[in-house]
Amino acid sequence: MGKTPDEYCNVRRMTANDVEAVADVEADAFPFPWPASFFAGELQNPLAVYLVLEIAGKIRGYAGFWMVLCEAQVINIAIHSRARGRGLGKLLVGALVAAASSLGAESIILEARASNSIAHALYTKTGFVRCGLRPGYYQDTGEDAVLMRKTITRQSGENY
Repeated sequence: MGKTPDEYCNVRRMTANDVEAVADVEADAFPFPWPASFFAGELQNPLAVYLVLEIAGKIRGYAGFWMVLCEAQVINIAIHSRARGRGLGKLLVGALVAAASSLGAESIILEARASNSIAHALYTKTGFVRCGLRPGYYQDTGEDAVLMRKTITRQSGENY
């Protein structure tokens, strides 16, 4: 029997030492990636919370949000192409929701490209529901963004 993602993964807060590896995941996952300097700047942003997902000591995913009042606004979620298809996205989204909850978030909101059916399926499986559309949101293609929200309850647990 194969290992489940939580048997070989570690999810933790991003540090300055992780910035280059996170930028590598970003470059692998997106056609117009943010540079390492963006992630370094996010470490200085008091509203930002970024998590990294490690497998055998290598960063293979990351997720981040901004905590604004009682809502977490997801900035990005990415899994490196070499690590996809193993349930890691679900694990990372769960950790992101837990981190937001531990900070008092009552909801978490995100945008996903209208054409990104894999992301829509992941977010739906993890309890997000479609709540709107942002026409022409993505500047590179003019594609619409589907707005999704999850209501969360505050839980005790790990502090991220």
